[in-house]
Amino acid sequence: MQFRMKSIDQCFTEYGESHRNATNKEIHWVCVTLITYTLLGLLWVLSPYALLVFSIVALVFYLTLSMVMSLVMLLAVILMAWSFTLFSREALLISCVVIFVLAWIGQFIGHKIEGPSKGGQPLVEGRPGRVEPHLIDADGLPGP
Repeated sequence: MQFRMKSIDQCFTEYGESHRNATNKEIHWVCVTLITYTLLGLLWVLSPYALLVFSIVALVFYLTLSMVMSLVMLLAVILMAWSFTLFSREALLISCVVIFVLAWIGQFIGHKIEGPSKGGQPLVEGRPGRVEPHLIDADGLPGP
């Protein structure tokens, strides 16, 4: 069995096929951002070094997809990490757990609104996260 990674355009195409409803797209825009933020926040609570290691690995992955996307993600991670310094560890932990749970509830609501996906995509898709295809494409240009 040979592993072949999908291109960023393939990922965006698959995302678009299972996310056609405008309300679901908006819910995803908010909820996936919050889920990403809370997961990174939980890593920060564990250890800022855990966040650093995870972020480096993720950014290397994004570099294989798109230079511009990796730079966008780098800026996003820097801004998120800075924001974590504004909270006590306890406040960050509690708020991240609560927001994480609420954001996942929002995701499930969005999938319910979307209805059955084309090709029977699972609720949790295996694709790179967070930069929405309607915001930026593989060349770093604004999306459709």
